[in-house]
Amino acid sequence: MKMTVLALLVAALTLTPLVAGAQGYSSSDGTTTDGTDWSGKKPDDGYRAGIALTIGEGFYFLDGEAYRGPVSVEVVPSVGWAWFKLDLGISTRLESLQIADTRAGDWNVAFRPGVRLTPPVTPLYARMAMPLEFLAEEFNWGVMFGVGADIPIMGPLGLVIEVDTTLNDQLAWGGDGLPLEFRGGISFKF
Repeated sequence: MKMTVLALLVAALTLTPLVAGAQGYSSSDGTTTDGTDWSGKKPDDGYRAGIALTIGEGFYFLDGEAYRGPVSVEVVPSVGWAWFKLDLGISTRLESLQIADTRAGDWNVAFRPGVRLTPPVTPLYARMAMPLEFLAEEFNWGVMFGVGADIPIMGPLGLVIEVDTTLNDQLAWGGDGLPLEFRGGISFKF
């Protein structure tokens, strides 16, 4: 009995590449000669373009105190390749809050050009951007770092969650305190 099972296993392993080759499959990676998998789909190497809409709120940690940050909305169109995306975030605060003795919570519009590293096998990404903030009477810029996930829901639609922090002159480049912003929303991939 053991000899029969062993013979069948050896025969299956020997014949599988031959049968796959006859059907147009490559035995090395499981795709057909035209690059599709067994279901007829090409392997997904990441989207080429997309747009995300998120809403966020956070905290400012200043002088040992935590202050609630203003609610904001961000639209992020992006283009790129499997691992690398170029973003142009456009963000605005929906409210203006007094945060200690700073202008960090004032209403503004910010352009956030940046890049994202998005490994195609996971929904996780790392984001870096350069926020260009236009306040009522001044201009400010900084560096934003974030991590997030763009989780597929159905077809091109996804759920976005993200955590960011921004270093800029308003808070002495992190010397006077740090903001922490939590964002959530939806994405659509083209």
